[in-house]
Amino acid sequence: MSGDTVFNHTYKMGMKQGYWIKKDDQGNLIYRGFFKDNLPTGEFIRYYKDGTVKSLMNYLPDRKTVEVKHYYANGKLAAEGRYYNQQKDGEWRYYSYYEDFLSYREQYNHGVKDGESIKYYPDGKVAEVLNWEDGKKHGKWLQYFPDGGPKLKAHYVKNKLNGPFAVYHLNGKKEIEGIYKNDLRDSVWHTYDLLGNLKATITYTNGIADNEDEITRQQMHLLDSLEKNKGKFAEPDLNSIDFRKR
Repeated sequence: MSGDTVFNHTYKMGMKQGYWIKKDDQGNLIYRGFFKDNLPTGEFIRYYKDGTVKSLMNYLPDRKTVEVKHYYANGKLAAEGRYYNQQKDGEWRYYSYYEDFLSYREQYNHGVKDGESIKYYPDGKVAEVLNWEDGKKHGKWLQYFPDGGPKLKAHYVKNKLNGPFAVYHLNGKKEIEGIYKNDLRDSVWHTYDLLGNLKATITYTNGIADNEDEITRQQMHLLDSLEKNKGKFAEPDLNSIDFRKR
């Protein structure tokens, strides 16, 4: 592309054709690439103000599918995946800003999460698995300690926790177990010490504890924290590198 000297032409009722470049008011390059009948085709590159590559895009012949790699401002790969009709589709992979490792991956079906979202530790071991169906959390929700042992086991039904729920100590013994019904704690819940001995029993009705005291309330703080962050996979902020802006 750098050898092209003719660029930014329009033909056929003002439609962009051929090699185009765009700069901001300060002369910084925003993007460069080729257009055919006003649509990008082939390789397209977007830049940060300092000239660092922001996104590499490959527009396939169907003109609807785009293979994309997004980069952080420090030059490291942030995410890679595919757009179809300007929507995420298929598998997307996200990478850590601070370290060079795959942070998590997820599946999309025409812009909607569908399938497994998997979060990883820096060494590549699985940290969390969350299932989606048609944009809703649906199926197993699992968390693991860095050594691979279970940390949490639960199940979603259309965005709501339903069924058995368990949190584990690092040694593999259960710490908390109970039942969720339509996203609310229900029935009898138990808490255990590191040796597996029963510490407390709490009975819930539609999310309200019948016999919770100060000791058991402290023991449930972990569960409260897990609830607040359940199913959250923080992906890189890609708004500033939206491939659709041209």
